[in-house]
Amino acid sequence: MVISVLTFSLIFQNILSNCFSPLHSIFYPLFVTSALIIIFPYCKDHNKYLIICSCYGFIYDILCSPILLFHTFLFFLLGVIILLLNHQWSNNIFNNILFQSIVIIIYETISYVMISIIDKIAWNSIINFNLVGRALLTNIIYIAFLYHITDKLSRKYKIHKID
Repeated sequence: MVISVLTFSLIFQNILSNCFSPLHSIFYPLFVTSALIIIFPYCKDHNKYLIICSCYGFIYDILCSPILLFHTFLFFLLGVIILLLNHQWSNNIFNNILFQSIVIIIYETISYVMISIIDKIAWNSIINFNLVGRALLTNIIYIAFLYHITDKLSRKYKIHKID
């Protein structure tokens, strides 16, 4: 289920990104970050989870990013943050929404800083705040949907997850 959730999220994110321009739409999908949060309870081995995060970061780099290995490192970092958050709080829909908010803020801030450095543009906190706000709107809806689907599937097929 882990790989299928990540793959579906990556494909769905790419489809929506092609339909709605992230710069001009209220929809700003970062569904792979949502999937990283959702799959954590299904990974019993934390090292394997971090490897999966890095692998999907690498796939994301190949498919969506002009900066090779940037998302590989960033998804690994997000995996570590998700791991730490899950050790502090239980796994439920409300905490997943909180985790998603934290992950999006970190993801967007690091991405914006990197783009600002590479493209030599001035930091504009309004643009970063706008990106974070649109990403939160779209991805909170997606993570709630994904949480319910994976929760129902895990109960139906008796797939063990960490609570």
